[in-house]
Amino acid sequence: MAIQTGAGGINIGAVIIATFGLDVFRQMLQVSLSTAVFGISVSARARLNAIMILSIFIGQVLGTSVGTKVFVMYGWRAGAALNMGWYGWQLFILLLRGPHCNRFTWFGYEGGLETRKSVVEARARDLKTNIDNNSLENPKDENTK
Repeated sequence: MAIQTGAGGINIGAVIIATFGLDVFRQMLQVSLSTAVFGISVSARARLNAIMILSIFIGQVLGTSVGTKVFVMYGWRAGAALNMGWYGWQLFILLLRGPHCNRFTWFGYEGGLETRKSVVEARARDLKTNIDNNSLENPKDENTK
């Protein structure tokens, strides 16, 4: 989209690259969404698939409606800029949740800012080991209270 926004009126190659990129990345998005949704529950795959397809359809209808109105009123560069705005909104929502959150946590950074899950798990194991070692070294005597 950045290529289309910046160079779409200068050379036809920019339009071809943008079209190819949109096609490839939309397919990648569809596969990754399907993989994530189908990994939630095996017994609820049909219901989850229906919700996912309905959500995608509603988003496409709204995007097409707004995108067409912006394109007709302001031109292709404003339409491409609108798409860049949608991408920015998606990144904002993605970063709002943060990595390594528990299943029912919607906002926050529970696991820290580390992107590698193995590092976060190693830190949690080390912390648990330290807590266990401290409790073995300093047992609490209930009779001394």
